[in-house]
Parts: sequence; C-alpha cells; structure tokens
Amino acid sequence: MAQFKGIDVSEWQGVIDWDKVKAAGIQFAIIRAGRGQGTPDKQWKRNADECTRVGIPFGVYWFSYAYTVEMAKAEARHCIAAIKPYRLSYPVAFDYEYDSLNTAKKHGVNVTEKLVSDMTRAFCTEIENAGYYALNYSNVDFLSRFVDDAAERRYGLWIAAPDRSSPPRTCQMWQYSWKGKINGINADVDMNISYVDFPAIINKPTAAPEQPVQPEQPKPWYEADGSWAQATMLGLMDGTRPEDKLTRAELAAVALRLVKMMKEGA
Repeated sequence: MAQFKGIDVSEWQGVIDWDKVKAAGIQFAIIRAGRGQGTPDKQWKRNADECTRVGIPFGVYWFSYAYTVEMAKAEARHCIAAIKPYRLSYPVAFDYEYDSLNTAKKHGVNVTEKLVSDMTRAFCTEIENAGYYALNYSNVDFLSRFVDDAAERRYGLWIAAPDRSSPPRTCQMWQYSWKGKINGINADVDMNISYVDFPAIINKPTAAPEQPVQPEQPKPWYEADGSWAQATMLGLMDGTRPEDKLTRAELAAVALRLVKMMKEGA
C-alpha cells in the first residue's frame, strides 16, 4: 500500500518556513482554510501561497461551528470561495468536533447523530458539486456517536488516532500524531499518512471528447467520372462554373465547337 507523509497546519503553527518543510521530506499538507461562517484562518493565504511556490501538494479543512444544515451549506460555500484561486491536489475536509458540539449547545441546540450526519452530507455535497474531493475528519468515538453508517460510507475518512501503531479502521488518511516536530515549524504539528495518491486522482487530466467522424462526402458529378475535365481539356468548356446551367446561346456555342472538332478530326 502506498503511503505519503504529510502534515496539517493552521494559524497555531505560526509563520512556517515551507522551504525547510519540503526539505524535511513532507509530501503533502492539509491547511485550515477557515472556520464557521466565513472566518479565514490567519495563515491560510500565506500557507497556500507558499505551498504553491515550493511545490507541496495540499488540500484544506474547514472547522465547522454549524448547528443547522443550512449553516453547514453556508460554511461549504465560504470554503469554496477561499480555495477557488488555488489548485488543490488533496481533499477538502469537513471538520466537526467536540468544540462544535459545545457551540451548538450554547445556542440551545442538542446535537444528534442525525443532525451531524445531515450536516456532513450537506457540506460535502456542496464541496463535490463545486468539483472538489470531499473528506470527513473524525475520530472513532465521534463516528460511533454522531455519524450514521450511510454518511460514513459515502465519504472518505480522515481519522484522528494518535499514538497508535496503525489506524483503528479503514481510512484514506490517518492523523497519527499531534506532537510532530518538523524543521521549519516552531511548534508541535499534526502528522499524517495518506494511503491514497490523491494528486493522481484529483489532477487526472480529462480526456478530450472524441470528435465525430465525418462521413466521406461523394464527389460532385463533374469530378466523379472525369467528364468535365475532358470537356475542359478539349476546349468545349472554359473550366469554370461547373454547377451553372447553360443558356440556349451557350449550348449552341458548345455544339458548334463540337461539330468543328469532329470535322477537323475527319
């Protein structure tokens, strides 16, 4: 199984030296683009610009504070607006966590499995409709309590399970540490393994549509049997306007030429 070494970052990692990060062997990054109803991460644009500059493939995650389906859709639209100027080679992840639950409770909303599952579908559907690859970020406990089987099966899984020797379940990406040390980052950083070659999938060129085969057109009558060319060579016709009709005067002229040729041949 292929494995790619990556990190996920936000403003909490401060100003990152991405040249050093690339030199350290990091193969991809997942960058927090923002949170809630349109609040951008303070380092989002710089991180995206720098990854683009040094050639580190990246995706994004959006930390959700939604507590209605419509809010989840709106968050997805804010995320899409933020990432539109960039070429993503990794997925767009929906990140709904315990702090998200606490925010909902403060607004009098008792979050249920159905609500989280519906919000996951709403966010990810918006992302997919915009042409991006959607991923769900979660952990085993949260999945078991708040994400139904249909939503879990429908979208790829980025699972948080640090300090283990292997991921606890089948997933596309595994966040295996929250305390990574990487040259170029002056703070702990989340470490990840991707089991999917996302750039190969996401950046796969779309085949050009096949052009319809044009049926071979039959030759016009004056080219089909060579009669027009022969008439032109003999001087009966001047070689122009093969589709035009003859007037009586023109027909008489052609007839006289033919009679003259026949006499001369005799």
